[in-house]
Amino acid sequence: MVNFPFGYQPIEPSTWAYLSSLLMLALFFKFNRFWSFRNFDLLLLILMAPGLLMVHYGIAQQHELEDDERAAAVSLLENSPPALAKWSGALLQETGNEAVSEEAADLVAPRRELTRFQRLQRWGYIWLFGTGLLWLVRLFYDPLLLRKPMLLPNLTVGGLVFLTCSLLIFLFANVLTSEPENLSGPRGAVRLFQRTATEAGADLREYGPGYPLLHLIPSIRMFVEPDPAIDDQPDQLLESRQAQTGFVDVARLMAILSQIAIVAGLIFVGTRHFGSFQMGVGMAAIFLMLPYTAMFGGDSMHLLPGALLIWAVALYPTPFWAGILIGTAAGVCYYPLFLLPLWISFYWERGRVRFTLGAVISILLVVSSLVFTSADFAGFLAQLKSIFGFMIPRQEGLGGIWALNWESWFRLPLLVGFIVLCISYAFWPVKKDLATLISCTAAAMVAVQYWHGDGGGLYVAWYLPLLLLVIFRPNLDDKTAVLVLKDRRRNPGADDLDFAA
Repeated sequence: MVNFPFGYQPIEPSTWAYLSSLLMLALFFKFNRFWSFRNFDLLLLILMAPGLLMVHYGIAQQHELEDDERAAAVSLLENSPPALAKWSGALLQETGNEAVSEEAADLVAPRRELTRFQRLQRWGYIWLFGTGLLWLVRLFYDPLLLRKPMLLPNLTVGGLVFLTCSLLIFLFANVLTSEPENLSGPRGAVRLFQRTATEAGADLREYGPGYPLLHLIPSIRMFVEPDPAIDDQPDQLLESRQAQTGFVDVARLMAILSQIAIVAGLIFVGTRHFGSFQMGVGMAAIFLMLPYTAMFGGDSMHLLPGALLIWAVALYPTPFWAGILIGTAAGVCYYPLFLLPLWISFYWERGRVRFTLGAVISILLVVSSLVFTSADFAGFLAQLKSIFGFMIPRQEGLGGIWALNWESWFRLPLLVGFIVLCISYAFWPVKKDLATLISCTAAAMVAVQYWHGDGGGLYVAWYLPLLLLVIFRPNLDDKTAVLVLKDRRRNPGADDLDFAA
């Protein structure tokens, strides 16, 4: 109480997982319809938390162990005889943070502990993949639910609005008070803006496909202690860090705006397309209270694609603007590019030209922006390849489960299966309404996690807003491109916002 009212202490992730799970059950579990799909979906949402917590604590403990190994290696070097110091000094690798090679780590700490933490991470990823598989089955079955009633939350509209605003304020506070994971990304961003990154192709491959500049913006990870080694850097590195403060502010601003966009998109879809403002606010509230949002709510590469996809669904009655958003999402993180067969087939009888035109225009705008960060034509081509994945799938230098003794060649059959799935969306389901469009889009983004080479399984925000739409949607049989666009021609703006396309 000494720091009241100015003290603020974030809740531990595991504690928040328990509290948020109980709160979700209290607000959205239908106790009078125990065997409803809503209750099953809530349990699936809650089941995602253990995998996220295992990965989070495994990474945190591994970083702590590496810090101890680094300090022990430096102490060994300082207290060794001259001959041994010369030999052990060769084992220390200068990477800006005085990292220690594996040989030096073996001298000062047993590998068994590190393996234990890696094993914890691996079990977390396996748990997430298992939960994702259950979600895939649920999403594939969703188009068969032809008679789905509207089940409102257990709380009134006023209570849901108050809860949503409160959760947003606490989430913003976490973003503003948390520190970036590292500053290597902003240094690369500075080089891109100064057009001095002549070897951009080699540097960008380690981040995987996507917009280069967004990959280099630092992530603001909540519940993670800042690295003390950053404060021990030489003066010239500190000056560089101060010059990169603007990129950290941009990262915080992008995360906050993306959160606002997702919340506003859920409320818009619930109000406009589901016909219930209470349902829209309820979906926004459950998004904000999930443990994933609390843990990764400061990472724009997690949130921005999800915000673009939710607004593409929100503006589906205007094919041109839906195409703009899908094309922008594909330019940001590449993977929504595989959604084009599904969305074009949805608009095939009416609106396909406008949707395709919007997607092409947005992709061209993204490509043209590379001119401002390219030192020469070779650098432009390297960034272009990075955006659209024009590269052989990597087998080395991967992240996530692929860096934890998981065979990387498993990605290839999973990638082939994913491509077949996305192409098949052009032909089935034969009749595509809004419910089918949402569930198939969510299924594709869930399937991405199985072959994503950098932290696959953790990018839940790419499909989480769409999952919430699937969970809370009513019957949407009349929400097809033919019927909606025909009604808009007869009476523009009667049911949806009227954007000129």
